[in-house]
Amino acid sequence: MDKKLTDKQLATLANLQTGMTFRDAMNEAGYSDKTTISAVNTEVFQDALREGTKQSLESLSLYAVKVAGEILASKTATDKARLDAARLVLDRAGYVAPKAPEASKPGEKSLHELSRQELADRAERLQNEIADRSKLVIDAPVNTPNPSEDVDK
Repeated sequence: MDKKLTDKQLATLANLQTGMTFRDAMNEAGYSDKTTISAVNTEVFQDALREGTKQSLESLSLYAVKVAGEILASKTATDKARLDAARLVLDRAGYVAPKAPEASKPGEKSLHELSRQELADRAERLQNEIADRSKLVIDAPVNTPNPSEDVDK
C-alpha cells in the first residue's frame, strides 16, 4: 500500500526547507495549534523530508565547491581563508593528513629503546603472564606410544 502525503504535509515540508521550526511550518501549512507534531511527522513524511534534505545538500554542494575554488584563487582572501579552503577541498577529496603516532605512556619505552636486560625481563614477565592465564585442557594422562609395539595390532 503506497501512502501519499497530504497537501498540508507537502506544505509543511516546503516550509521546513525554508528554515521554519516544525510548529511554525505546520501552522503556516494550515494545521491548528492543537494538532500534534507526531500526527504530521509520519514515516512517509520522514522519508520525504530526508529525500528533500538530500536533494538540497546535493545542489548546495556544487555551490560550496565553487565558493571554495573562488577563495583559493582569490588574491584578496586572507592566507588563513585560503588555507582553510585548501584543507576543506583536500579533506573532501579524501586526502586526509596523516595521523601523528600516538605518544607512549610516561615511563614506558618502545621496544627499540630497551636494553638487552630490559628486553629479557619483559620477555620473562610475558611468559609468566601467559603461563598464569593458560588452562589445562585435558586431565587424562598422556600415553606416549612405545616404538617397540606394533601399531597395527
